[in-house]
Amino acid sequence: MKSKGLGIVRHQLRVCLLSTTGSSIDTRRSPTSISSTPPKAHYLHRSSGADMATTAPPTSLPPDLFDQTTIIALSSLVALVAAAVLVSRAVLPAATPSSLRFLFVWHAFDALCHFVIEGSFLYHTLFSYLPLEKISAKDIADNKYFLTHNWLGYTDRVYGPQAAPDNLFGKMWMVYARADKRWGGAEVVSPSLRCRSRAASARRTSREAQCLPGGARAS
Repeated sequence: MKSKGLGIVRHQLRVCLLSTTGSSIDTRRSPTSISSTPPKAHYLHRSSGADMATTAPPTSLPPDLFDQTTIIALSSLVALVAAAVLVSRAVLPAATPSSLRFLFVWHAFDALCHFVIEGSFLYHTLFSYLPLEKISAKDIADNKYFLTHNWLGYTDRVYGPQAAPDNLFGKMWMVYARADKRWGGAEVVSPSLRCRSRAASARRTSREAQCLPGGARAS
């Protein structure tokens, strides 16, 4: 009887001792059957910050960030800047102030962008088309194409850069159309804006040329 009481006391002492160290005890088994494996929660509680698993934000760039179309488009902008600089050297007197030369280069570059790049959009809206019969019903149902009824008097054609997927400028405008599908097709507002911006750019460049030393109008 005495030994049984000592065993119970010894078991209670072990419970108190192991509860402070995080060890688990299976009370369904005999008092001497004690598991020495600490619970998982104990490790989580005592682990340092370096051991905690964290979810890092993705660092990889989109696969099409610098694809062939983007690289060619950026290279064309560099070529337009170079062309604007060459034009300034050809038409401006050597005594032209740097500030005025910079303005000339900027407006010449702006005009080239409007006439070359945005002019390509006008070309596709007027001359690039696909017969409607060549477009599957599934593509129409999935809104793959921007359809404009009775564009230029035709009801059986699809106009715009979307009709020229193999053209360099067509590919560029289709990337632009990812944000607004109208830039992939043809409708009244977009070509009107492009015509207006081209006219405004030409007018600004003409006014800038008139302010040159020895130009048509004195500054």
